[in-house]
Amino acid sequence: MTECCIPKWIACLIALACWRPKLSGLVIAERVDEYPPDHSPAAAGGYHSIFMSQEGLAHSTGLNDDGQLGDGSFISRSTVQSVMSGIQTAAAGGFHSVFLSVGGVAHACGQNTHGQLGDGTTVNRAIPVRVMSGVKAVVAGRFHTWFVKNDGDAYAVGLNNHGQLGDGTRVSRSNPVRVMSDVFLISAGSHHTILLQMALLMQLDRTQSDNLATTQQKTGTLQSQSCLEFKWWRPGRPIRFF
Repeated sequence: MTECCIPKWIACLIALACWRPKLSGLVIAERVDEYPPDHSPAAAGGYHSIFMSQEGLAHSTGLNDDGQLGDGSFISRSTVQSVMSGIQTAAAGGFHSVFLSVGGVAHACGQNTHGQLGDGTTVNRAIPVRVMSGVKAVVAGRFHTWFVKNDGDAYAVGLNNHGQLGDGTRVSRSNPVRVMSDVFLISAGSHHTILLQMALLMQLDRTQSDNLATTQQKTGTLQSQSCLEFKWWRPGRPIRFF
């Protein structure tokens, strides 16, 4: 097995991107491979929280002015309320929530002013509505949402005033739009999004192996440094920044 050595600052960036908890509900990173059976995540939105049991029960608490708790009401709660069963994970945006079932069906509730629920409307929902099937990962920004399907295709919906949907426009969407394929890691910020493609990791691995082999032939030692290639969104289009 070839050892891949990367700069510490890049390793720190990856660690931060893969860290599951969110600060103020505005940052989350999601690996899109399958969750282990004993996985029981939690998600924090702007002013609400979602807790998952190992039995697949989703519970929520906190501010509920827009129905983000998904309990059928607009009443804020100081104790957890049971919302849905058969759920493997959830994402919390600024004022909305997304639940992913064990069967790969995404449901969303809460604020929908910018179409961030992805149900084709801008109507707030107090009960989670079915949005998309065949999904293996969901992430939520402040006013936008991303869905990654089983084939690695990434879809975005919601506010797009800064190009955070990455579809080449600044037009907000209420129906999910396909943006990128072969997605391995995704992170949604308040008004931006970062995605990592599997193809880039495979390319890095091949390049790294070639570099190590060349270095070893020339010096007899394994000394090498690599740069991971990420993509982020500037208004409208993804760009590489290193």
